[in-house]
Amino acid sequence: MSKYFHNSFKVLFTALILSLIVTSCNQSKKEAPVIDSGFTNYISGFTSGVISVNDNIQIRLMEEASEAKPCEIIDEELFSFSPKLKGNAWWLDNRTIEFRAQDRLKAGTVYNAKFFLSEVKEVSSRFKTFEFQFQTMKQALFVNFEGLKSMNEEDFRWQQFTGNLKTADFAEFTQVEKTLNARQNKNELKIKWSHTEDGLNHAFVIDSILRTEEKQQVDIQWDGKAIGAEDKGQELLKIPSLSDFNLMNIEMN
Repeated sequence: MSKYFHNSFKVLFTALILSLIVTSCNQSKKEAPVIDSGFTNYISGFTSGVISVNDNIQIRLMEEASEAKPCEIIDEELFSFSPKLKGNAWWLDNRTIEFRAQDRLKAGTVYNAKFFLSEVKEVSSRFKTFEFQFQTMKQALFVNFEGLKSMNEEDFRWQQFTGNLKTADFAEFTQVEKTLNARQNKNELKIKWSHTEDGLNHAFVIDSILRTEEKQQVDIQWDGKAIGAEDKGQELLKIPSLSDFNLMNIEMN
């Protein structure tokens, strides 16, 4: 069950309003639907607030549904979204319905949703459709540099530089690897990556940095466009000459 799904209708409604106020400066204004308190007789919780692009959308009913078939797709169309989402609704248990989008949600987006309650329970026309709202986290990236070390203890000519790139929300590994590049003397350097399963932490190693008798410089640049983030930046890594043995203090500009 999604960590952004709550059982308290009142808590959810409050969280929804607060999250929209906090982020209203970053997005075009979309009014949250006014929720009829009468829905508390039928719905005990729903997805709201700020969620991950990887999360599913859930509705929890007050009472068990006799027609519920846990772990099976629901044939009826129970949800409508704006912006549109393609996917399927599933019964998680006798009270919980989950919509699983075909593709990941779009980052930094407010979604207006409709749940057609009358499809799973006999209700008056007043409660046929339950409207709610949620939004996805705005993507961002943060780059941390760790240090320079020799690739071979017997040959100080070849160095490697390690660091870590963190994303605010899940990001596809292949897309993350497009955000960072490094060059030495206009030659692009190879970067090795290691990603955590949650798609939030991405360790990297810049390989085959050449250290010579002359001081060298590596130009490291990053741009979050590939993962939908606005962050970009640059660091100039100064590589000491072979005659300089003080490698503990690498100068970054």
